[in-house]
Parts: sequence; structure tokens; C-alpha cells
Amino acid sequence: MARKLVIGDLRVQAVQRGGGRGRSFTIVWPDGAVHEAADRFLRGYEGSGTQRTYAYLLLDHLRWLEREALAPEMVSLQDLRRYMAALGAAWRGPYGQPWRAGRRPFGQSALSAAAACVKAFYLQQALLGVNPELGSQLQLARLPSRADRQRAFLGHVRRELPANPLAPPRQRRRHPRLPPEKHPWRSENGTVTGGLIKRASPAMIHAYFEYVTTEYPADAGHGMLLVQLHGGNAGQPWAPDAARGMLRRAGERAGLGKVIPHAFRHGFATAVLDASGGNLVIARDAGGWASTTVVSETYAHADVHDPAFDAALRRVWGEQR
Repeated sequence: MARKLVIGDLRVQAVQRGGGRGRSFTIVWPDGAVHEAADRFLRGYEGSGTQRTYAYLLLDHLRWLEREALAPEMVSLQDLRRYMAALGAAWRGPYGQPWRAGRRPFGQSALSAAAACVKAFYLQQALLGVNPELGSQLQLARLPSRADRQRAFLGHVRRELPANPLAPPRQRRRHPRLPPEKHPWRSENGTVTGGLIKRASPAMIHAYFEYVTTEYPADAGHGMLLVQLHGGNAGQPWAPDAARGMLRRAGERAGLGKVIPHAFRHGFATAVLDASGGNLVIARDAGGWASTTVVSETYAHADVHDPAFDAALRRVWGEQR
């Protein structure tokens, strides 16, 4: 990051501590005087990397307060939510003039850090008698989740945990083995629009068209593709166990042993990797996986008969140079 001289504005000041104990960070006014409230707050993180992070996060907030002509004793919870929206958090109302123009909005982790810093600053102010009403609004609690109980020491006795009304909602991380997000589609006047277009072989299209036009019941209103064709439950959709049972019986009749649905997916991935020269991106998109990591860890295997594989081992063994 390029450094520049800040004149006529609040700034972070690094102070070298004696005895080789590193540096401390505080915030000073344009004339060089220490910002007492900010310095008092940052001293609580003396000697930690958090002090530097919070110094720059708090500096941005204090500059925003000056731009909005707000003093810490006048700030409301609505003002703080407007500030978080100016940083990039989701917000359904107006938040005033743009802030941080020309710079990218904060990501999830940066927003969480800014929310924690701002909340801690105003809670300390409330303890000193400054804006106690805002302090009570920030002092929220929530029920601990299972993950919270597992992480914490004696987590099984926890009844509540502090909550931050300024923090962005936690984003659930998708497991890499899950398929990509669904793409909505709709049918208008017999034409399907939207969705996600996947390539299919002529044989696949022919088999699908023949099944739908000759075997699939015309009065099925559930929209499921695989249905019972005979018996008292004709037209009813299959359960997953029914599909597995059908494949198991077909495999036994054909002398193939136990056949499971995932074997088709595994075989398809392996075939695409072989045909594409090991291109993980092609295999990922063709199979609909969410990440190339799953393809490389689950389906990509070295071919022991590959001349390059054989040559590499012989070179390591010293049999050839």
C-alpha cells in the first residue's frame, strides 16, 4: 500500500515503544493532539495486532462522523447502521452521501471486523457515561449454536453469547461436494427460458424424447421425471430407494455385481478427464460440480500406464537420465 502524508485530517500515528517492545498505534487530530476517546479505546489492545487493525477501522469511522457532523454522544444505532451500509453492508434505506468513493466495498470479514471495532468503541464510551442509550442497544445476546458450544471451553454450560446488531449476517459456506446453485427457469407460451444450459449427446436427447413421448404418463401433474410405469402405483414418482433397487437388480441380471447411481457420475467424470487431457475446468462444468477441488481429489487419478508417469518414476529411481 502506498503511503501518503495526511494533512488537515485525522490520522493514525505509530509510536515506537521503549525497550524494543514494538510499536503502539493511536489516532491524532490534524494539529497533532491525541484523540482522547480513541486513544483510551486503543490502549486496551496494547501489544496486539488488533490495535493496529482497530486503529485504522476506527479512524475511518471517526472521519465519517466528522463528515456527517456527528459527535460520539449524539450517534444513534440508526447512524451506525448507515455507516456500515456505507462500507458495503446490506441496507434497505438511504444512508446519505457516498463514502469511500472510488474504493471497493468491504468484504464479509472486513465488515465483521469493523462492526466489532465500532461496537467495542461505543460500549466503552457508554461505560464512561457517554451515550449510554446507544450502549444498551448494542449490548445484545443470542443463544449459542452447536458450533459455539463445541469451540468454547465448558461450552455445554453456556446459556447466551454476545451479539452484534451491526455485524453482517453470517454467510453459510457451501460444501465443495454440493452441486452449484440452482438456476431458475420458466415456461412462456411453450418456450422454456432461463435456467442453465448443459450440453447433451444426441443419444441422450433421443432416449429422453422417446421416454417422454411414448412411456411417460400424460396426466402426471407432479413434474417428476422418473415414474412407476406399471402396477397400481403407475404414474407415481420414484423414491431414491426405488432407483437404487432398480439399478441393483439390473446389475445382478447383467452379471455386473452391485451397481450404484454414483458409479455413473464417477465414470462420466473419469471419461471427461481422459478425453480433455486432465482439464479440471472442463470436467467441473460438464459434471456440474461446484469446485475443481472435488474433481481433482475424487476423480482425477494418475494413469500408471502413462509413458510420462513411467518416465518420471524411472528418472527418480535413477534408471534413466
